[in-house]
Amino acid sequence: MSKKIAVLMMESLVLGLVGLGVVGCGSPSSSESQTVRVVIAPTNLTVVRAANSAVLSWEASSDTGVGGYLVYRGTTTDTASFAEVGNTIFSVRTYTDTGLTSSQRYYYAVRAVTTASEQSAYSNIATAEAYSANLPITINGGKK
Repeated sequence: MSKKIAVLMMESLVLGLVGLGVVGCGSPSSSESQTVRVVIAPTNLTVVRAANSAVLSWEASSDTGVGGYLVYRGTTTDTASFAEVGNTIFSVRTYTDTGLTSSQRYYYAVRAVTTASEQSAYSNIATAEAYSANLPITINGGKK
């Protein structure tokens, strides 16, 4: 076999393997060169209970790319069962969750979200038990 035919056969083999994705050439694909960005979570989440509602507040994420916050609620501490119940823009770090069931314990967490839709880990979990606005008030031992 001549040298020219051997080179052509080798080029065909390499081009075929490149086409199949078996071997690469050139610069890495965009998925290979992407870095994972870790978004910093908000901190010090607190909840104050109110009549059939809960008022949440937290300290801002120190991440410069944060565009807002996502608020999550559950009835256990397992964040896998939490549901998103609200959101705020980056400058608002409070949220009022209304329409809660009296005597039900609720667990909350907040995530920072960037303008590129990247989410932080959950903040700490805070809890509150809702109470009814219709509870009788006792004044000087008698009901009002």
